[in-house]
Amino acid sequence: MGTRISPSSGPPRRVRLRYALVGAALAVTVGVASWTAVGPLRLTGSQQAASSQDAPAAVTEPAHEHSSAPAAPAGPEPTQSAAKKSPTRSASPSSSSHQGNHPKPVPGDYVLAENPVTGVTPSTKTPPRKAHREFQANCSVSHRRDDDPIVFFNKPGASHNHTFMGNTTTKANSTTESLLAGSTLCRVPGDRSGYWMPTVFDGDRAIEPTGPQVIYYKSGVRDYTSVRPFPVGLRYLVGSPTTTAEQFAKAPGYQKGWECGDSYDNVDFPATCRSGSQLNIRMQAPSCWDGKHLDTPDHISHIVYPVDGVCPKTHPVAVPMLEFKMAFPVSGDMSKVRLASGRGFTFHYDFYNAWDAPTLNALVTHCINAGRQCDARGYSQFEPEAGAALDEHYQVPGSRKVLDRGGWTATASGVSRGSEPAKMLDGDPRSRFTSGTPMVDGQSVTVDMRSARSVSGISLLSNGSDYARRYQVYLSNDGSNWGSPVASGPGAETIAADFAPRNARYIRVVQTGSASNWWSVAEFVAFTR
Repeated sequence: MGTRISPSSGPPRRVRLRYALVGAALAVTVGVASWTAVGPLRLTGSQQAASSQDAPAAVTEPAHEHSSAPAAPAGPEPTQSAAKKSPTRSASPSSSSHQGNHPKPVPGDYVLAENPVTGVTPSTKTPPRKAHREFQANCSVSHRRDDDPIVFFNKPGASHNHTFMGNTTTKANSTTESLLAGSTLCRVPGDRSGYWMPTVFDGDRAIEPTGPQVIYYKSGVRDYTSVRPFPVGLRYLVGSPTTTAEQFAKAPGYQKGWECGDSYDNVDFPATCRSGSQLNIRMQAPSCWDGKHLDTPDHISHIVYPVDGVCPKTHPVAVPMLEFKMAFPVSGDMSKVRLASGRGFTFHYDFYNAWDAPTLNALVTHCINAGRQCDARGYSQFEPEAGAALDEHYQVPGSRKVLDRGGWTATASGVSRGSEPAKMLDGDPRSRFTSGTPMVDGQSVTVDMRSARSVSGISLLSNGSDYARRYQVYLSNDGSNWGSPVASGPGAETIAADFAPRNARYIRVVQTGSASNWWSVAEFVAFTR
């Protein structure tokens, strides 16, 4: 998604002149708001007030706190290309920037939005006060790689080691299209975005966050009603692997630094953490987009922090403010704890948007624009009467039709007494099918829908850590001939598998991973479009 300006032909003359004059800080026409990239978010009824406590601290210039200064010594190097510098996609190096030895920008490094947002005036309104304007994206770790598809696009192994969350396919050559076609370990199946950060090491042992991590989507501006969804394909960096301790502490996204137990506001890793505690970090992202670029050569110039709760005229489009809230299971002596990028103050993260647009729009409208504090479904426990933005399957209501399970039967390759597969069809998530043995490749459940019907997806809900570690989905009309899988991927507490609509009577899900846990399914649901 988005138009990349060809390096060979270069941009049109007017664009070349503009780049030559102002680089990535392109002026955006100010006037009456009109846009096509993201539809208008119109609210009715009571829209309550913005709280300044969630907005980043004001800065004198609307820019990231990045530096070309070399990082302080990082101690022992990780075994996987730990502290490599990060040039952009071009080949020839030039002056350094926040990511180290950057090459000189070329036109091909500017990725233009297919539907730019123009004619926007930054909102200076102050709507009714609301303490929270947010929802959560709960995403688990999927893998680690020495890759960075934003900074080192199509260069496998060129980066320091990153821990990836959300999209399970993110790698050096990932594109918007490949991410949208991938699977996800986020609780909302429509969030196929890539989220990644430098890996935490204790000595040479990688420390990965356990379970779904909290990634907040908030309003970073005073007028939370003006926030719009990210355009598909937007990507950027937050923080820098070359920042100094002083720069890290003064960065607009800084949120009390590293924490563990009763120790907080640490710029670097604490010397010790109380046994059994976790190492935590929070960091906020910029949230004012220029309305034109999905990416720029330095991967930051197209999106900046607001100033005093208002977006600057050069970047007038308010988008959600991400806030990483990561928890690492490490404690005790912290002397050997480090990042793949260096010391604790080199923490940073990357975001590559691959949300299903209607799903993201529903959450932004229902939670951020309405001033609610929502969970991943878009439900606020403080306003239960408002309902949720998404249905019980974390889908936009009405976007799919749930097939009636009346008369359906189910069998399994193995079962624990009292936990028969019929329990995953009874509509009660408190009951469940359980395999009765630890997970091994080849375990399966088969559902007979009693007659052939059009099927375009399934959802498996598990409770806790008993979800399938990997899965494959097969369809059949006679229960004997299955052909190739129509969907496959890594497991999650909620598995949502979409595929092209097909007529079938039988659906089989094969558990292809391994774990000491028994495999359980609380609810099995099939969809049609």
